[in-house]
Amino acid sequence: MGAQVIAVPNHIDSHAHLCHKAFRDDLPSVLARAQEKGVFPIINVAVDPETSRAAVEASERHEGLLATVGIHPHEAARMNERVLKGLRALCNSGAVVAVGESGLDFHRMLAPRWCQEECLRRSVRLAIRHDLPLVVHCRDAELEVLDIIHEFRAGLQGRVVYHCFSSLPEYAHRFVDEGCYLGFAGNVTYWDQERLHRAVTRVPLDRMLVETDSPYLSPGPQRGDRNEPANIGLVVSCLASALERPVEELASSLRANAERFFGISRKGEP
Repeated sequence: MGAQVIAVPNHIDSHAHLCHKAFRDDLPSVLARAQEKGVFPIINVAVDPETSRAAVEASERHEGLLATVGIHPHEAARMNERVLKGLRALCNSGAVVAVGESGLDFHRMLAPRWCQEECLRRSVRLAIRHDLPLVVHCRDAELEVLDIIHEFRAGLQGRVVYHCFSSLPEYAHRFVDEGCYLGFAGNVTYWDQERLHRAVTRVPLDRMLVETDSPYLSPGPQRGDRNEPANIGLVVSCLASALERPVEELASSLRANAERFFGISRKGEP
């Protein structure tokens, strides 16, 4: 790509949507800026059959990209045996490090509840079958997601992340008690997220991941603009302030957590 090679990267962006149309015209530049900021690798998260295939293909073209495959709860009605078969085939790629983004969204309710729950259960079984962690989307459905995670707890073995955690502090405890990780994104930098700031201080350090959720949730200074992985340092700095820890120390811990969760090496390879 012509980007600078970072010998000792500082950050892993554990959740970005780089197959989104927002990156259609300048993905190589986005990746170059990320590497210049020490962000390597990036977990490129899928939301439907098309982005699942695209994420795997992108990982073959671009160094530093790893992929997930999965069906977002908004797309849950599309999950069927044919789609599941395609996801199973993609899971055989060495670039795939997780199943997701899957979960429940009872806020927008773009798919029926029963359909979302069945899609999530199929996603959980897919993750267990391929020995992959699960990336969970949860909105206004914490108890229901917890029930399903508990149902499959033995098979999941704690390899679940509630991405972009923005719920009540008490739910942070509940998910950690189920063995889950919590992912924190750019919204933690917003001044009006006092509840989220309290939740951050109640999560064990070894259960935290950091993400951008690009192109969404740009950190405070860029709020309203397209987000990208190069901005993840702003999220880490905010977390460090909330936790009263040195930034470099926290960055090292967060990177180790992501490496452990996704099963990736220092070179960003699965």
